[in-house]
Amino acid sequence: MSEPAPADGGSAGQVPPRLSIHGQYIKRLSVTTPGGVRRGSPKVGLRLDVAVNPLAAQSAEVVLAVELDAHREETRLCRIALVYAGEFHLENVPEDLTDIVLNVECPRHLFPFVQRLLGYLTGDAGIVPVNLAPIDFAKLYERRLRPPA
Repeated sequence: MSEPAPADGGSAGQVPPRLSIHGQYIKRLSVTTPGGVRRGSPKVGLRLDVAVNPLAAQSAEVVLAVELDAHREETRLCRIALVYAGEFHLENVPEDLTDIVLNVECPRHLFPFVQRLLGYLTGDAGIVPVNLAPIDFAKLYERRLRPPA
C-alpha cells in the first residue's frame, strides 16, 4: 500500500522552498529641495530599478534604487534619491526559479518600506506626501528580459 500524497501537492520528504529576509537597510539617501519648501501638489516623476548582488551560495542582496522628482511648472521642488536593500537567503528554490524570486518576490517584500519612506520624505520636504501605487515587479522583470526594439 502506498503512502498518501501530502496535502500541499509535494512529494513526501520533500523540503518546500523557503525565502528568508536577514535584514533591510537604507544604503544611500539624498533629499534636495532646490525650489524651496512649497506646499501643494506637484507633478511627480519616478524612476525605479532593481539590482541583485550575489553574496554567497544561496544569499543575495536585492537593491531597489528610486529617484523621485517633484516639480511645478519649470521649478524643481524636490528630488529624492533612495537606495534601499535587503539581504535574502533562499533554500530549496529550484535553479530555474531563483532569478524570478530574486527579481520579483524579493523586491515585492522591500517595496512597502520604500513606499512608506518616500511618503515621509516628501512630506518632510514640504510637498504633499507621495503615496506610490503598488509596482508590478513581474512586469518590470519581463520588460528587462525582452531584447531592445
